Amino acid sequence: MAFFEDKDLKKKVQYLEDERKKLWERITKLEAQDNEIRKEIVSKTSESQSEAFQSSRKAAEYKNRSEQRFNEATTFVSNIEQKLKDAESFFNEIVSKKDEITVLKTQIEQIDEKAKNNFSELSERIDKIDSFTENYPNLDEKLAELKVLLIL
Repeated sequence: MAFFEDKDLKKKVQYLEDERKKLWERITKLEAQDNEIRKEIVSKTSESQSEAFQSSRKAAEYKNRSEQRFNEATTFVSNIEQKLKDAESFFNEIVSKKDEITVLKTQIEQIDEKAKNNFSELSERIDKIDSFTENYPNLDEKLAELKVLLIL
């Protein structure tokens, strides 16, 4: 076989065979890298999916908590508004009672002033009567005589 006896041809075939082996080695390395990349993508996708699911769960949890806190805050605001209305009503009652008390105080002061004036006037009259009776010590006797005379 003369075909394989040619040295140049043999070198070329050997060269091509070496190149084929190198290419095959590169192909197997690329396939291995491709498999690793696929595994990594699947793994990362799985991790990302898991993280997304976890984030979604957390978001729902925070949303529920936020709604609950909002409802609690709304309840507190309603209670505070009711307490404020009660306090305003109570304050208005106090103002009304204060006005009534002021009117009653004025009336009491007027009555007290009248009572003082009446007492003073009565004291003056008593003093006049006492003075009159001192000036006329036997007035009782004379009135009894006058009474007797008038009855007859």
